[in-house]
Amino acid sequence: DWTGNLVRRLHGIETRTVRPPVPGEFPAVPWREREDGFVCIGRISPEKRIELIIEILVQVRSSGRPVHLHLVGTFDDRAYARRIRRLIAEHRSWVLLEENLARDELARLVAQHRYGIHAMALEHFGMAVAEMVRGGCIVFAPNGGGQVEIIANDRLLYDNTTEAVAKISAVLSDPDTQVELRADLATKADSLSAERFVREMQEVVRGF
Repeated sequence: DWTGNLVRRLHGIETRTVRPPVPGEFPAVPWREREDGFVCIGRISPEKRIELIIEILVQVRSSGRPVHLHLVGTFDDRAYARRIRRLIAEHRSWVLLEENLARDELARLVAQHRYGIHAMALEHFGMAVAEMVRGGCIVFAPNGGGQVEIIANDRLLYDNTTEAVAKISAVLSDPDTQVELRADLATKADSLSAERFVREMQEVVRGF
């Protein structure tokens, strides 16, 4: 919808949103068996603001929550890679780099963790966010761009570091809130299926 609004404003073209599907399946891991940690998936490049994610979780950890982070992806900027590798080395006890995972390995890792986090400010859609939601994670992301439509819950969207730390800490400390958020995100995960995408695309073609 966010991208569609831009198209209408710039080109005067009416749009219909058909959200991309998240391919494949994720293992169904019960919440109690998941690790009390975070995953961040996707390209590791400057616009993804990986350093912000690490800073947010440094502050969450300083409040007494010993969470860890898996950075899953590949580097596509050499200078940024050096910067992030230095940060990972600085926090090696709890930040783990997972490069070039196969699709089934990625799905398994996501499903083994309770939380996901994203930091790109105006992600046009946010496939990484969608994948983490499909994997059953409670996902925190910036309050802007198309990713807002995937999560659609103010308790999980942040505008700055302070707000992110406060919202993450609140969720991590309240099991009842976790149950509520998981149920809400599960309904959104269903809307990201390949079956839904195929059905909606067929409707578009029939209408045309």
